[in-house]
Amino acid sequence: MDMGCCDPKAPRVVRIKVGDGEVGLRGIDMIAKTVRGLNLERDEDIKQELLSRAKLFNYIPDPANEKYANALYQYYLTEKERV
Repeated sequence: MDMGCCDPKAPRVVRIKVGDGEVGLRGIDMIAKTVRGLNLERDEDIKQELLSRAKLFNYIPDPANEKYANALYQYYLTEKERV
């Protein structure tokens, strides 16, 4: 049975600002929650963990790693405040 886009277990797409544009990334809500549970202290460690996990579900070109890491970190901070 093909659940396609309607599979409730599929990672959802969240739109975030990356650099001057906006992109949709799959699974970043779940990634942020998982990384939060790791209790990492250094911002750079958090950014790298977010980026490496986001790359599992999304194509992120290597030259854009820093922009994406910063954008993911901002999303992570915003979501942390909501919890």
